[in-house]
Amino acid sequence: MVCGLWITSYVGSLVEESEADRDRNSVEQRVKEVEARFQGRIREAISLGKGLQAYVALHPALSDEEFATFSARLIEGHGEIRAVSLAPDNEIKYVYPHREYSDILGKKLDADPKQWPTVREAMASRQILVSEPAVLNSGREALVVRVPIYTKSAVRAETEGGSNIGSPDNTRLQYWGVASLALDKVTLFHGAGLSEDSKDYSLQLEMATHSAAPSSDAYVAGEPLEDRTWIVEEARLPVSLPTLEAWEIVYYRNKLEPGQIALGAMLSHIFGIAATLVISVLSFFLIHEVFQVRGLALQDTLTGLANRRLLEDRINHLSRIAEREDRGYHLFWLDLDGFKPINDTYGHETGDLVLKEVARRLKGEIRTADTAARMGGDEFVILTSNTMDDAHRQAFMERLRNAVRAPIAAASRTISVDVSVGVSTFPEDGQTAQEVLRSADRRMYEMKGGRHKRTAVPQRTKSAAAKVMPLIGQANRRSTERPSAG
Repeated sequence: MVCGLWITSYVGSLVEESEADRDRNSVEQRVKEVEARFQGRIREAISLGKGLQAYVALHPALSDEEFATFSARLIEGHGEIRAVSLAPDNEIKYVYPHREYSDILGKKLDADPKQWPTVREAMASRQILVSEPAVLNSGREALVVRVPIYTKSAVRAETEGGSNIGSPDNTRLQYWGVASLALDKVTLFHGAGLSEDSKDYSLQLEMATHSAAPSSDAYVAGEPLEDRTWIVEEARLPVSLPTLEAWEIVYYRNKLEPGQIALGAMLSHIFGIAATLVISVLSFFLIHEVFQVRGLALQDTLTGLANRRLLEDRINHLSRIAEREDRGYHLFWLDLDGFKPINDTYGHETGDLVLKEVARRLKGEIRTADTAARMGGDEFVILTSNTMDDAHRQAFMERLRNAVRAPIAAASRTISVDVSVGVSTFPEDGQTAQEVLRSADRRMYEMKGGRHKRTAVPQRTKSAAAKVMPLIGQANRRSTERPSAG
């Protein structure tokens, strides 16, 4: 009997630990999906801001009518963008839609102490930045994408001071002003899943802080958690966006009340005593099942590939071997282009079939010693156990692309997707699993957003882009903007 009780307790602890791991993986996966959707919407707005930046750089003296026409076409199909404004010399002189926001005309940006630091940093760095929420005249809160605009002017010699920046062709990049895109906070967060709180959990978008109880100013989205006694932080994920202060998505779980915990423990104890004899006989099979569950916790449940946890373990293990044997390895980050319209058009069941087929093809392109993993959503990673020269690496990347691009038969139809690939190398691009992953992820986004972009544009975005292109096509070819880092 004592032995049976001990076995019951031991097996129960293993099952509880396995369930906790599974719940933790589920929470981390949820937070990653929310972060990916949120980041995707913001980066889409940043891309539109770059188009406006290029157009104004070529037409600095544009008329109100030209601005209104361009802005209307620019934001068509993007319901979260509520307003577009231009502030030459940091004074708002253009706004769209004019009827709703005309009262901000003449406002000086440096008069707003909360928003000015972001504008000032965008001017100094010449980089597009996203500011924390601002209250619009309609009373709604909005995240604001600040886009610094510089125009070319001919110069004869270098002078000191001012906001001009010399360039090799005897021209100077002269600060013109700032373009701003206001993204409705409620619409943006609802689309990303940041507003899906319940009595059991809460999702918060916070400024990065090490404080146990951050102030209300630290919350970008969600209500400040005044009483933190009954909450537990389950997951925290950095948001990779150009902001003045780093942002993080945090998942909080509400604790059970003491009575609930006691009742659960009592029922578990009663059940354990009643089932002691049965568990004594079946302990071997239960323990075997627990180890199977632990194995599943290291795999992606949809595709059967390694998940992020197992991938990081293998990266760290491979890093130790590489350091000992003085060799390296490659990590390839793949992101499917045009996958979202498949879910929207054909449903998630068809989308799951596509993901399974892509996983199967990627696994067929690697060796036994390599690792294929799914990072969540439509992102995959290939980890090779050694390095390749440039020619073999490019050939391998092309094989991966061709494998993904081949038509996929799913639900009585043929579907095609494209893929963007970023690669990092150990130890040149990072000394830890996180560093190597971040480097490959960053380069993937550079490919997705740069001149070598390979993407299938969703129907809604493609329609808007097609209408804007007659206006910004020339601007994109002659823009003075420097390439950004993603």
